[in-house]
Amino acid sequence: MSETTPEATEQETPVDLGDERHVKARNQRLDARRRALAETLRKLMQTKDGRAWVHHMIYERLCYDRKIFTGNSATFANAGLLEAAQTLVRDLKALCFDQWALMEREALDSEGK
Repeated sequence: MSETTPEATEQETPVDLGDERHVKARNQRLDARRRALAETLRKLMQTKDGRAWVHHMIYERLCYDRKIFTGNSATFANAGLLEAAQTLVRDLKALCFDQWALMEREALDSEGK
C-alpha cells in the first residue's frame, strides 16, 4: 500500500477549471507553496555555508558561467541546466538581493580574486 502525498493527491485529483471555487483553492495552494519555498531560500541564504552551497550549485552544477554548446546532444542538457541556474539567480535577486551580493563577494574572497 502506498502513501498519498499532498503533491500526488493534487496531480490525481482533476481540477474543474470552469468552477471558480476549484481554481481559487488551487491557486491558494500554489501561492502557499511558492511562499514556503521562498522562505526556505531566504533562510538558506542567511548563513555563510548556505550561500556557499547555493553558489556551488549555480556555478559548478548548473552551468551558469560555462559554455553550454558542445556540438552534440549534451548541449540540450546543458541548456536545461543553464535555464535552472538563471531561474535561481532571478529568484535570489528578487527575494534577497543583499544576500545574493554577499554570496558573490564571499565567493570572490574565497577564490582569492
